[in-house]
Amino acid sequence: MDSSVTHTPRADTVRAAHQLVVQAGAELEKLLAPAPTIPAPAAPQEMTVSQRQARTLAAIASLVASHPDMPTVDWHVSDHTPEKTDGQIYAEADDERRRAGVAAWGKLLGCEVTEKRSRDDRWTQVEANASSGGVDVRIWAHVDRTPKGAKSDG
Repeated sequence: MDSSVTHTPRADTVRAAHQLVVQAGAELEKLLAPAPTIPAPAAPQEMTVSQRQARTLAAIASLVASHPDMPTVDWHVSDHTPEKTDGQIYAEADDERRRAGVAAWGKLLGCEVTEKRSRDDRWTQVEANASSGGVDVRIWAHVDRTPKGAKSDG
């Protein structure tokens, strides 16, 4: 056994999660590959919604697996827009950490981070939008929330 490898419960968990994501990506690649017994159609055909979702999930799995130290994101892929993914950062303890999480993802994806106050002035949405691996990615968080019924400082 290599003594230079760090073994802590967190490191072991990250390695195990990374391996699962790599395996899932490989399985998705197999699912997306055309069956060898079915001849290719003469003209390109549209992928099914499930295939488009699988392609999006594989791209996100690859992105997350290659950057395991990034802030945690709650990912969503819709059947209405399967080539897009929506990721919310809400597990971080406070607004500054959520804002920093969106900024970190924005930097990784090479895009600008924007902030927009809600119409009712109850929160600010921090957002990064980019394209990665042929998939449109939106990472966002709500910060600077005003409790219901309270007046904001603005």
